[in-house]
Order: sequence, then structure tokens, then C-alpha cells
Amino acid sequence: MPSLHPRSLFPAALIGMAMTAATPALAHSYKVGAIEIGHIWAKPPVHGALAIYGPLFNSGGKPDTLVGVQSSAARSAYIARTVNGHEQPVRSIALQPGRPVSLASWTQHIVLQGVKGNVHAKSMVPLTLRFAHAGTVKVMAMVENAPSD
Repeated sequence: MPSLHPRSLFPAALIGMAMTAATPALAHSYKVGAIEIGHIWAKPPVHGALAIYGPLFNSGGKPDTLVGVQSSAARSAYIARTVNGHEQPVRSIALQPGRPVSLASWTQHIVLQGVKGNVHAKSMVPLTLRFAHAGTVKVMAMVENAPSD
């Protein structure tokens, strides 16, 4: 069986590195104060509404709270919680130190009503998240069919 010389692998390695460098990263994360915000995403809008999902983590030593959300891409934005299959607006989401919180369809999440423009898969939607202690941070939610599209 012929053996491969390391030099014969070099062109393939360069091509692989170039393809990786040219591929845009879909995942993104943010941080404000002790609050870490993972990949924020939404499924394509249904009837002019978007539900926003993703992970939040308080890496600090004191509790914090997500107290507000705004978006220029929608008529209104609010925090909601799914209870017994029904969505209910809530005032805030508590973030205890060292405990991850998921924004997900079956629990708390963000809702944008009256989405403006042509929002579709691969679109980016701007949000401003406001935390009681950490302050505000601007994030972009990727519109995807699934969180890794």
C-alpha cells in the first residue's frame, strides 16, 4: 500500500482552511456585566410574530433580572412564559448566579408582534435586552428553521 507523504496533504489542508475561513459563523454570543447571552435565534415569523429563543447565564455572584426588551423590527416586544400550552406576558425573567436559563418555546421567551419588513430564514433581527443590574445590550437574533441552520 502506498504511503502518503506529509507534503501531499498540504494542498488539501490549505483548501480546507480556506473553506472554513470563508464560511460565515452563524453562532454569536454577547455579554453585558455578568450576563452571558448565547446564540439568540427565532423561527421564521408566523402571522407577523416572532418568538425569540436562546440561552442566558449569570456568571456573577448576585441575582439579576431581564426586565425589558425592545426591537426596531417589530411594533411591540415583550417577555412571555408558556403555561399549560398558553403564552402569557410576564414582567421579567430571574437570572440566579451560576444557573443557566433557556429562552424556549415551552417556557420563558421573547415575543415580537407586528414584525416589520421581509423577515425570513437567514435574516437578522435587532433586539435590545435590558437587565436590572447589568444594563442594556444590543443583540441580533438569527432567523432560522432550527438553531443551527
